[in-house]
Amino acid sequence: MAGSVKRGSIRLTWIASYAALVAVPTLVFLLVSWTTSKVMEDQLAESNGTLVALMGREIDGKLEYVGRLLNDLTWDPLTQALMNQPVLGDGPQRFDMVRLSDNMSHYAGYSRFGDLFFVHFPQLGGVLLPRAYYRFDRFQTTYFPSTADRSLDLSALLGRRQDGTSTPVVYVDALSHLKKAVLVLKTLPPSPSSPVMATIGVVINTDAVIDSLHSAIRASRSEVRIVNDKGDVILTTLEGEVPERNPEGSWKIHGESYTVLQRRTHLLGWTVQLLVPDLIIKGKLLVTQLVIAVGFLACVGFGAWLIVYLLRRNYGPVRRLIDSLAAGGVQPWDQSDEFAFIGRAVSRPLREALAGRILRGQTAQGPGLSWEDSLAALDIVFSTSCFVVVLIHTEETTGARPGSAARILPGFVATLEPLATVLKGPEDPPLTLLLNLHEPDRPQAISDLQDRLAAAGQTLEVQEGVKILSAVSAVVGELAAVPLALRQAQTALEYSFVVGGTHPLAWTELHLGPSAVLYHFDLEDESRLMTAVKAGDPGAALAILDKVFAENRIPGVPPPSPQAVRCLAWDLGTSLLKALAEVPGEDNFSGLFDPVSALAQNPQLERVHQGLADIAREACAVAARRNSARTTQLKSDASRQFLSQVCTYLEQQFRDPNLNLAKVAETQGLTPSYLSRLFRENREEGLLDYLARIRIESAKILLTTTAGNLQEIGTATGFTDVKTFIRTFRKVSGTTPGKYRETVR
Repeated sequence: MAGSVKRGSIRLTWIASYAALVAVPTLVFLLVSWTTSKVMEDQLAESNGTLVALMGREIDGKLEYVGRLLNDLTWDPLTQALMNQPVLGDGPQRFDMVRLSDNMSHYAGYSRFGDLFFVHFPQLGGVLLPRAYYRFDRFQTTYFPSTADRSLDLSALLGRRQDGTSTPVVYVDALSHLKKAVLVLKTLPPSPSSPVMATIGVVINTDAVIDSLHSAIRASRSEVRIVNDKGDVILTTLEGEVPERNPEGSWKIHGESYTVLQRRTHLLGWTVQLLVPDLIIKGKLLVTQLVIAVGFLACVGFGAWLIVYLLRRNYGPVRRLIDSLAAGGVQPWDQSDEFAFIGRAVSRPLREALAGRILRGQTAQGPGLSWEDSLAALDIVFSTSCFVVVLIHTEETTGARPGSAARILPGFVATLEPLATVLKGPEDPPLTLLLNLHEPDRPQAISDLQDRLAAAGQTLEVQEGVKILSAVSAVVGELAAVPLALRQAQTALEYSFVVGGTHPLAWTELHLGPSAVLYHFDLEDESRLMTAVKAGDPGAALAILDKVFAENRIPGVPPPSPQAVRCLAWDLGTSLLKALAEVPGEDNFSGLFDPVSALAQNPQLERVHQGLADIAREACAVAARRNSARTTQLKSDASRQFLSQVCTYLEQQFRDPNLNLAKVAETQGLTPSYLSRLFRENREEGLLDYLARIRIESAKILLTTTAGNLQEIGTATGFTDVKTFIRTFRKVSGTTPGKYRETVR
């Protein structure tokens, strides 16, 4: 019947919250990492570009000496004088060539990485070197011999006009070793219209250039190529390797891809090409991406661990609290998530406290805290101004599981929600419900409520083994009248204990006014009836019965209701049986129990009268037989002293719910019948009457001095259940415990 609290609503909410907390820094980390990767990529490109620029400036710096040498040789006066000489003779021209050759030795310091420079004069048919003069053919054979991999047509080059043209060559150095070099040529005069008079040539040592480039690219594992304006490779760090250009624009060497960065030098028009392996760039980026991935996984892993840790630390106690509240009866009787359940669990005691205030008539508790304020704070809305109080008493039968009553009550209460807004009072038994009827104008509103209570009670008694006894007040039109409705329901419940059965008893069924009683049967008549039965006097017993029924049939006064007639039948019948039980003897009168129970279900006053008269005759006959068998009882001082000890024992032990005639007789060493007879003959009342009077007097003290409920007071004074306590109290005191407490207070 009960629903369960769905698991995970709080956990899922917390997981989402924790995930959001973890996701924000993780996303920030990814954004920063991505930005860092892009910045690093740009910095790598910028760094490589800077490296190319530095190499270009380095080469320009070195070539600056070559340009200065070419310029100085061009404008040397001796060079200019020789350019204007005719064919070489034995005159001053020879002297000028010697002087120029000597001057050229002074220019050798200009070439920082050049091994050879010369001036070729076509008119003279020779070549001047520092301190040397060669015929052209001998000069070419000595310094520029043809090799297997390279041949040079020097005469063709020198025969054309050159303006800083560079050509890769192989020349013989001072140690007679073949060296790769670059030959730079400049024709004089510079005017295009003038004939070629002289050509200056500078041989640049490529080993020196390559060594300086290696120092710059060693860390980057890059390669360098320098090409002239014609596209010829004049310098390269690639030993015998020719790169292949890919369609994507990159170059490939030995299957490895290279990215090419270029820069043109200011001098000689050379182009510096830096070949950077893609693996270097991609490797650095890959390391960065790997660091990013590891960092991301670390964030996610730490976040997952943190979520699990926080859930175990925080959600576990919350779930245990929910389970304990649900096991303790706070469980909502519908499918509810954890948030709704906790809200109901928190509001439940507040709603019960508010219901208790309304039932007690406390209009305010503290400044400004009225019923209306409390109802609004707890989101309680009453649709009408008509209220009913319902009291529910539960008894677990023999086959019921322990705690069944507490477990099924919430479901029982839920059956009333279609008819009314239910506000449950405190848990003190009996359970008190304040109902705000949805349709109070319907004539059968109370009967519908009774039918629903009866149907649910019968179902629970069959299925759970819990007997439900309930009572319903009259309808009141305002919250201020709820305390009156509570007293009505309490009175109806007290009479329900007397009548028995499972059908709820409504206050309106009793036909009681504000100061009326249920039926007429006072304690004096009860005492006289019991005395007549004990004496075995049927005439006196029938006379008392006639008197009681006559008082309940007064002309002009509404007769007792059917429920009241059943209560009267039960009250009179149990009084007859109780009187007979107090008469000592061995005669069996169990055959009278069923007739009394049958009359308690009969709503017709006349038939009840007739049936009780027959039972009274039979009870008197049994009592007479028992009395005739009694022996004469001694009324000596010893007997009185003995009975005084018995009374003292009763006054000390009356709180024991198991205290009865048999137990008292056993403690005194007598038979129950003899003790009962001895007690009545000497004190003019039965032992059980005396015990009941002691208990009721003690209960009166507790009712006036404590705030305990009827169940607690009944238990404290020796009664086994609240029904027996209420019935005995009314017989001894002439009123119910509730009315007695109101009268005294």
